[in-house]
Amino acid sequence: MPYTDLSLPSPASSHFRLLALPTEIIHRVGIFCTDSRLAYPTPALNRHLHSVFSTPQSIASRALRHYPSPESALLAESTLGNPPVLAILCRHANLNVPALRRAARGGHLGAVECLLDAGIDPNAGENNYAIFGARPDGYALWTAVNSSNTEIVELLLLDGSAVGPDAVPCPQAILYSAVQYGHAETARLLLQHVPSAHENKDGLVLHAAARGFADVVRVLLDSGTDLDLNNREAVRAAAENGHEGVLQVFRERGLELDEFVIEARRGR
Repeated sequence: MPYTDLSLPSPASSHFRLLALPTEIIHRVGIFCTDSRLAYPTPALNRHLHSVFSTPQSIASRALRHYPSPESALLAESTLGNPPVLAILCRHANLNVPALRRAARGGHLGAVECLLDAGIDPNAGENNYAIFGARPDGYALWTAVNSSNTEIVELLLLDGSAVGPDAVPCPQAILYSAVQYGHAETARLLLQHVPSAHENKDGLVLHAAARGFADVVRVLLDSGTDLDLNNREAVRAAAENGHEGVLQVFRERGLELDEFVIEARRGR
C-alpha cells in the first residue's frame, strides 16, 4: 500500500486565495504588482479584481512604483489619456516634460484639459520640444493640427498660453499643414486666433484647390485671402483634376471661370 501523508496540502489548496481577502487588502496587494498596469495581465482579472485595480489611485500608485521617476510615469500615462490618473501624477512630477504633446498626439481631449489645469505650459522647455529637439512637430499644437483634432487645437488656442506673437511655433507652417491635409476647421481656428498665420497665406488657395478641398478654399477666402494673385493657377488646378466643388466656390466669389476651365480641359 503506497504511503500517503494526509498532512500535506493538495496543489489546489496551496494557491493564494486573493479573492478571499477584503477589498482594501486586495487593493494594497495590487500596489506592489507593478508589472501590469492593472496589477495582473488582463486575462487573469475577473470583474471584481478589475474594479479594484482600475481605480485612478491604484493605477497611479503602480505607475509611480513601476517607472524610474514620477516624470516617466506621467509621460507613460499621458499617452493613455486617463485624466484622473494624470491629476494624481501631476502632484508628484515635475511638469516640465512633454506630457501635453503625448496627450495631444493620442487625441485625448480630457487629458489635455487636465494637464493644462495642472499648470503644464505648452510653450515651456521639454514640453515644447518633446523628443524631437527643435523640430516643429515636437509641439503639442502642431501634433493636434496634424491629427485634425479640432477640439484639442481649439483648447490649446483658447488656453491663452499658446497665443501671441511668439507663442505658436512656425504658424505659417502649421497652417500649411492644415491646408495640405484638408483640415478646414483647424485652418479656420488658426486664422481666427493666430494673427501671424495670415502671413504668406495667399498661395495656399492653390494647394487647397489642387487637392479638391473646397471647404479649405472657402475658409481661406473668408479670411481675406487675395484670390487675384493665384486665380488662374488655382482654377486651372481645380479644373484639371475635376474638382467641381472647388470651382463652385470660385463661382460663388464672382470669378468668371469659363475661359480658365476651357483652357484647363484642353490641356488635360
